[in-house]
Amino acid sequence: MDDKRNILIVFDIDETLIQFINKNAYHYWKEITSNQKDTIDDYIKYTDLGESKQQVVFFRPGLKEFLEMVSKPESRIKVALWTYSEREYADYVSDIICSKFSLDKKLFLFKYGAEDIEDDDIPKSLNKIWTDRRFKKKFNKFNTFLVDDRYGNLCHKTNVENSILIQAFAPFGESKAREALTDNLLDKAITDKMFMELTYITNNLIRDIDGCDDEEINEAFTKESIFAPKCIARKNLTSYVKQYKNDTKLCTIGEVDNATSHIKGGRYKNKSNHKNKSNHKNKSNRKNKKNRNITRKYKKRK
Repeated sequence: MDDKRNILIVFDIDETLIQFINKNAYHYWKEITSNQKDTIDDYIKYTDLGESKQQVVFFRPGLKEFLEMVSKPESRIKVALWTYSEREYADYVSDIICSKFSLDKKLFLFKYGAEDIEDDDIPKSLNKIWTDRRFKKKFNKFNTFLVDDRYGNLCHKTNVENSILIQAFAPFGESKAREALTDNLLDKAITDKMFMELTYITNNLIRDIDGCDDEEINEAFTKESIFAPKCIARKNLTSYVKQYKNDTKLCTIGEVDNATSHIKGGRYKNKSNHKNKSNHKNKSNRKNKKNRNITRKYKKRK
C-alpha cells in the first residue's frame, strides 16, 4: 500500500500524553489523600520513580490502548513526538512509555525537541517534517497533524489546518510549578476521553483516504490540508471545529480554556538558543547540558 495512505500523528508530550512531576513538585504527590490515591490506582496508570529521583509520570487515560492499536502491523497510523524541551527529554519519555506498556522502542517514528524548532514565531512547524528527506515522500499536508494542548503551537498558518487542540491532562494543574491535587482536577483527569475522540477522528480520516484514488491523493498531497475547511463536513468532523480569536478555527477536543494562558509551562525561547542547540556550536552549552542532574534535565517545559 502507498505510504501516502497512512496518517502521521505528531504528539506533544507534557499535558498531552503524560503529566510529569519532578522533585520540586513531588511533595504534592506525597500529600494526596488515601481516597485520591485509591482513585488514581484505579483509573490512571503511572510510574513512580521513587524517593531517590522524586519523579512521577502519569499517563493519560487511553494512552496504552491507543498506542497498542497503532503498534499493530496492519495499522496505518504512525506516531511521533515533539516537545518544547530537548530531544533528550523526548527520548527519556519515549523509553518510559514503551517500557510501561511493553511496546516496541521504535514505535515513535521520530522524537523532535527544542533543537528542531527553527523559528519561534512558527513553533513546531510541520514543514520541518514535510521537508525532511526521510519523510517528505510519505507525509505532508494531506495526511499529517499535530496534537497539542497549547494554542500557540497550532494557530499559525503552517499548522492551523493540520492540528488538533486538546484539553490538557493535568491532575496536578497546568502550571509549570504544579499545584496540589484537588477532587475537581482528579475527576477531570479520570474522566478524560481524548483518546476515544482521537480514535473516532482517525477512523474517519482513514475512511476518507480510502475513498480517494491514487491520482487524487497525489494531487492533494502537498496542497490540501487534512483539516481543510472544505473537507471537514465530508470527513464528519464539523462538531470538532471551534473558532478562536482573529477568526482562527481549529479542530478541538475537550475543554481548552487555559490553552493560551501564561500559566502553562514552556515559554518560547529565542532563535539563537535554538540555533546553538541545533548546530551544537556552543561548547559551554553542551558541557552544561551534560552536567545537569536528571531532574533539571527533564523538568517540564512545553
